Amino acid sequence: MKTNNTQILGIAAGIIQNSGLAALSIQKLAEKLGVNREELDSHFLDKDDDIILIILLALENDLILLIRKIKNKHTTPEAELKLFFKGLYSLFLQKTYYLSILFDKDLHQRDNEIKTAIRRIKVLSVKYLTDLIEEGKDTNTFKTPLSSRFLAHSILANFRSIMNDEQRMNEMIIELKNIENQNIKNED
Repeated sequence: MKTNNTQILGIAAGIIQNSGLAALSIQKLAEKLGVNREELDSHFLDKDDDIILIILLALENDLILLIRKIKNKHTTPEAELKLFFKGLYSLFLQKTYYLSILFDKDLHQRDNEIKTAIRRIKVLSVKYLTDLIEEGKDTNTFKTPLSSRFLAHSILANFRSIMNDEQRMNEMIIELKNIENQNIKNED
């Protein structure tokens, strides 16, 4: 069976959403796809972190598309700020597996390509917000003496806190599903 990156991303997302990030591996992905592990080599998947990298690249692309979509609306900085965070929140609710990766307790131990992808995503977000806040200051929409970069970091930190709570809830749901499945197995 020939697999494509969309299938790989979909199956990987399902594994994360149903069993958590710790359950994601190339072997498990191959099993779910119904292929040999070697068949995934053509997708440059030789280590488990490669799957996470594919997901992070998808997140980066989704973020770029969201920013582009918002900028094409040619709206006020205040409206653009609201659209950005509504869009981000919606994206993370639809694709909760992004949160599993972003809040992975072992993220700092992952390989350098993953760290680089995370850095690019952060830089993209901070730059977009900093520029947006600057534009708002220029039009007197945002009236604050604080630096735009400081504000961008503060706003993102608060949003991250909200999303961290969302991720904790997702983890609890996964854990409850696992307990329920274990109870069903024990009854049999």
